[in-house]
This record gives sequence, C-alpha cells and structure tokens, in this order.
Amino acid sequence: MGMMIPLALIGLIYGLTYWYLMKNASRNFIFNYSVVGAFFLEFFAFEMDGTILIGRFLATLLTFFLLMKFFFPRVINYITIQPKKILKEP
Repeated sequence: MGMMIPLALIGLIYGLTYWYLMKNASRNFIFNYSVVGAFFLEFFAFEMDGTILIGRFLATLLTFFLLMKFFFPRVINYITIQPKKILKEP
C-alpha cells in the first residue's frame, strides 16, 4: 500500500511534464510529439534505483528546457516553410 503514493507522484510528475512539453516546446504540434517521445524514451524501464530515476529525470528536464529556449526555435524556423518565400518570385 505504501508504494502506491510514490508511484502516483511519479505518474503525476510525468503527466505534468508531458503536458508542459506538448504545450510549450513549440507551436508545431508534430514537433512537440517528437520532443515528448525523445524525452520519455529513457524512462520506459522501471528497473532502476529511485535516486537514479529522479536524477535522470531532472537532468533530462533541464536539458530539454535549455533546448526549448535556445535550440528549438532555430530548428522550427529551419523546417518551417515561410509564406513570404513561397510567394516571392525570382
């Protein structure tokens, strides 16, 4: 019974992180799905110690937060077709 509370907290934290990344990673919904997939890829196995789980989670969260602020806007601008460039004739 005592294990259900920590598991519920881990699930809540994962859910809040999923929601935050889906809403705030970028304006491109498909790109957000790929970000969330990459974020949670290393957390599919529960065969690890709790301190390793929390440490990995915090390190990955910090990494993706920095990527969201500094790198993802450049990637989105690169992969998005700008309407001005389509209408512009040579």
